[in-house]
Amino acid sequence: MKKFSFILAKVSHHTEHSKIIAFTLAEVLITLGIIGVVAALTMPSLITHHKKRAKVTAIKKVQSVMGQAVNLLALENGGTLAGLCDTNENHNCFAEKLLLYLKKAKYCPADSDENEYCYGLKRTNRPHIILPDGIALEIYHSDKNCIGTTTKPYKTDIKHCASFYADINGYKKPNIKGQDIFGFTILPNQVVPWGSPIIFEENSIPTAETCEKGNGQNLEYCTYYYLY
Repeated sequence: MKKFSFILAKVSHHTEHSKIIAFTLAEVLITLGIIGVVAALTMPSLITHHKKRAKVTAIKKVQSVMGQAVNLLALENGGTLAGLCDTNENHNCFAEKLLLYLKKAKYCPADSDENEYCYGLKRTNRPHIILPDGIALEIYHSDKNCIGTTTKPYKTDIKHCASFYADINGYKKPNIKGQDIFGFTILPNQVVPWGSPIIFEENSIPTAETCEKGNGQNLEYCTYYYLY
């Protein structure tokens, strides 16, 4: 009995000298308010940063995948893409040659007599290649001899074979140049992003501010800006 009484007394003594730490309702509300203000200020920039990183990742993937396909195709053709097709602007021919080196890609020929829509895409006078992750490429074959054009925005000494648009999120919106649609040029043995000083006149390349705001001319030339 004495032992039991001692335990009770000990517990009572411990409780008496213990302190309970807690926040008042006002303190909790103030803290939550501060967190809300900080989140409201930082979230838009975090979302913008995340979207930009995702965009850059997708653009780099396009350049890598297409660069490998072009290199392999050129290697099989004596180190160049010249002479692959019999005529200029033979878009289907060039796209079908590329398709051989793009694993599991789907193909939508230009001006097909099949159904009006192909993989969610309305048919046009240029072929489309849909990569396994949904990125859609619109192929334009310019010159069978890879001489290309000497008109602006290209520099006069640049010889190119073809070009293509890449819609990095497939055919989901917004489908706007500079936001989810970007351009690339195919030289005789490599893929170069539009906006690169290697191929374009300097006065045709959009500025960083123009690309960031997305409200200028030639926004499809922002490809180089996002890559480099």
